[in-house]
Amino acid sequence: MTFTDRDLSPSLAAVRERHAPDALVLDSARDFETLAPARAEDLGLLVDSLDPVSYPASWLPPDAPEVLVRYAGGEFTVGAPEALVEVGREVPEQFLGFFEARYADLAAAVGDRLDPVGTYQLAAALHTAHLGLDTRETFATWEDDHPDLFDAWVDAGDRLEPRLADLPADLATGTTDFGDAAELACGAIKHGIEPPTPFGALDSPAYREYGADFAVQWAEKTFENLD
Repeated sequence: MTFTDRDLSPSLAAVRERHAPDALVLDSARDFETLAPARAEDLGLLVDSLDPVSYPASWLPPDAPEVLVRYAGGEFTVGAPEALVEVGREVPEQFLGFFEARYADLAAAVGDRLDPVGTYQLAAALHTAHLGLDTRETFATWEDDHPDLFDAWVDAGDRLEPRLADLPADLATGTTDFGDAAELACGAIKHGIEPPTPFGALDSPAYREYGADFAVQWAEKTFENLD
């Protein structure tokens, strides 16, 4: 894995200056979920200091995916890269920092229907939706100042809409599994598009305020109704 400095467009450079002026923006040779310790340490040469984060093992259910165990543990990895607007808000970069101990409660609420990977997928989607309730307000202001970025944000949302209309039926028939449906619906929230049932409750001030507690309660009620 190699990293190189990324040339930013004028609009992206302005966004970095506004929201995350100290952020480095690098290109990587490929996408990654986590980066091995040896590679991660190479990034230390580019920054003044490193501040590794780990999470208590008690936050994880016993059958958590290995990638999540590695991310939470003491092994030095780099994972879950975030966008500049999100970095500037100093919010958890990954859903485990969002759910904390309540991740185990989420896993218990959905465990009868979702395997550990599906639970991971749902948690990531719920985190995306919560971030989106905040960041979409910023994106919506870019029409005049950063029209290229605004148009890209709108276009990404427009491409989601045709799939949203059939989502409840696809869930009911099993054509789409719940994790994939959650990714789609929660992505819609990030783009200011009303999500279909049963995800509409997530597009609300209550979710923005109560965060993980609200998400777990929503999952409990939603999966009870699926039985």
